[in-house]
Amino acid sequence: MIKAKTDNDILRDTLKAREDEFVNLVEENAEKFDNLWSNGIILKEFIGEENSLKYSEEADSADGIVSNYFRIDFKDYSMRIAMPGKLTGTNGFIDSNKILSWPVQSSFFLTEPYEMRAESRIPNRWAWIISGLFLIFVITGLIIRTLKKG
Repeated sequence: MIKAKTDNDILRDTLKAREDEFVNLVEENAEKFDNLWSNGIILKEFIGEENSLKYSEEADSADGIVSNYFRIDFKDYSMRIAMPGKLTGTNGFIDSNKILSWPVQSSFFLTEPYEMRAESRIPNRWAWIISGLFLIFVITGLIIRTLKKG
């Protein structure tokens, strides 16, 4: 963006060489970055006061381009799931087809923790069958043992 200026005293290679320094500066001031950027403080720190005034339009344009990559505009949507077995607990809504849904608002998605919880229970028939067979086997063994002793 600065190539168009004829008296270009900041070269792309110079900026690229200081990329790590800029990233560290941003990371150190992450919580107050928007305020520092809009007041020109970060730009002054990075390229000097004179150059920050000279290239403020290009910096703001670059900020706009970068922001478009990071600021994703979500539409409100609903998460839906069908749980197997008997539903024992949820913080969602259950419709007439026993499908759970959670409305997700875009304004909360990236800023608030959002927990979707659902619990269901499926009886384990094989466990009951094997336990029953084992119980029959043990009782049969006890009966046979008692009959042999007597």
